[in-house]
Amino acid sequence: MSIVVTGLAFTFPCFVNILVILGVIDHTDLTENRRNFVALVFIVTAILAPDPTPFSMTVLSVPLIILYEISIYVAKRVEYEV
Repeated sequence: MSIVVTGLAFTFPCFVNILVILGVIDHTDLTENRRNFVALVFIVTAILAPDPTPFSMTVLSVPLIILYEISIYVAKRVEYEV
């Protein structure tokens, strides 16, 4: 289950790109909700982490937060191109 959820989470920049093209969200929405996303990521990874140690939670959380930042960058680029 955690592998499937993690795999879907790594496609997050693609979903953001589609939503920005459709005009549903923009980069300001993503930057305003950055703090909420980070908290949500840590909560979800604490539940889904296969090992109860903070190390495994961090190993899953950090790439997702980096992908969120990449999504903000992608949203900015797509907005200026469209």
